[in-house]
Amino acid sequence: MRINLVVSSLMILFTLCSSLAYAKNITIIDSYHSSYPWGKAERQGLEETINPSYKLTYYEMDTKRIDKDLFQAIADEIWSNIVTNRPDLVVTMDDNALKYLGQRIVNAGFPLVFLGVNNDPRTYFDNHELPNNVAGVLERPPLKQNLNLISQLVPTLNKRVLIMMDSGTTSNSIRLHTLDDKDVIDVDGTTLEVFMTNSFSEWKSRVTTLNRDNYDALVIGSYASLRDNNNQQVPDDTVSEWTCIHSGIPVFTFWQHGAGKGKAMGGIAVSGYFQGASAAKAVNQILTSGKFPYVEVPEIGEVILSEEELSRWGIELPNFIRKRSIMLE
Repeated sequence: MRINLVVSSLMILFTLCSSLAYAKNITIIDSYHSSYPWGKAERQGLEETINPSYKLTYYEMDTKRIDKDLFQAIADEIWSNIVTNRPDLVVTMDDNALKYLGQRIVNAGFPLVFLGVNNDPRTYFDNHELPNNVAGVLERPPLKQNLNLISQLVPTLNKRVLIMMDSGTTSNSIRLHTLDDKDVIDVDGTTLEVFMTNSFSEWKSRVTTLNRDNYDALVIGSYASLRDNNNQQVPDDTVSEWTCIHSGIPVFTFWQHGAGKGKAMGGIAVSGYFQGASAAKAVNQILTSGKFPYVEVPEIGEVILSEEELSRWGIELPNFIRKRSIMLE
């Protein structure tokens, strides 16, 4: 009996040591910074879904807050760490990480999974082709669905909606792939105008001109790259709260972190958690089977709405929308 117990204990110890010895190392390159709400949601989805035995190492490019001329130097520094540590797989979060490091990662033979990419991911690789050792998840704001939601909540007297964004990588990709690279487009009879700037002063000046006589609603896209008069990044919450207080028309958004009391009313939101969880599933499949899944196009986003903001704008939410919505305060 004692011999069997010793043998069993040794087998358990051997199995444990073996699993630790062969634990997979995953390098994750965040285009932004750990406190950015979108990235936090991506990380949560990733960490709650990925194989718990995998070791995760994060690097941050911080491209929402630093000057663009520093992006390449940050990417080079991260690359030197990747070469030294030789991970089993690399994950890139959002466009800039894929843009500045994707080709080098696949050239070195590392499997790559991307998430949160607004641009066509093929543009970041040689010959405009997606390599065989790459999988990922696209980020596509549901524009038409949001305009349809707006039309059900707000009297559309003008059939005119303004979308405001910064001039960062995410916004430029949205403009190119979702807005046909135009300043004015027609979407099912609604005229959608596009305004982009990296200046918070210009942003505020534009917001103060908005009223029910010229637009039905405002949609705020990505605004994390806005800078003040001292060239400092303006915090997300500062932008959304200021915009919603001073806008003369209801404010909607593509992203959940921009909605809530004192912020945007909401909208059909892209889920950062979904992006992270989907990427984690791809990682698990690749490292388990060696097979790369197809690039995933996200499902239609969730309806996120704020009770407080609906009340402030005097909007009574139809029951059929309420039933399928996530309600915030």
